[in-house]
Amino acid sequence: MHKILLFSLLILFLQPRLFSAGKESYQLIDTSLKVLKQQVLKDILSSTVNEKETLQLSAEMKEDGSWPDIDYTDKTRGNWPVNNHLVRLNTMALVYRHNGTKSAGDQELEKKIMTGLNYWLKNDFICPNWWYPQIGVPKVLAPLMLLLEDK
Repeated sequence: MHKILLFSLLILFLQPRLFSAGKESYQLIDTSLKVLKQQVLKDILSSTVNEKETLQLSAEMKEDGSWPDIDYTDKTRGNWPVNNHLVRLNTMALVYRHNGTKSAGDQELEKKIMTGLNYWLKNDFICPNWWYPQIGVPKVLAPLMLLLEDK
């Protein structure tokens, strides 16, 4: 939540400069956004991860990028179980990017993360409750995208 607040404050601070002319304004915005991104990524990577459990989840992933214990047809409005797909991918990406793990940079883990992400994107899962498409999914997907930005 504090990440959203920090980003909102940054946008409010930069708003007068967004519409002003001049190369300096764009450089200020570019620099500020880079710093913000680095700080958010640092915060994401400060999360603790259980590498053993995460690698077990990776091993359980099916070849198509799905998990056998998630019912992808579930239309539950609250505590939507399909969201667990992204939560697991996020955890896998943390292990992949976390320098303190043996699996940091592991090509096989990267391939599994990408396969899982492609499965999500190909199927375009949408919960009937407005909260998940508007808040829940982006809340999990945004850190995942930052962790995999260079892939």
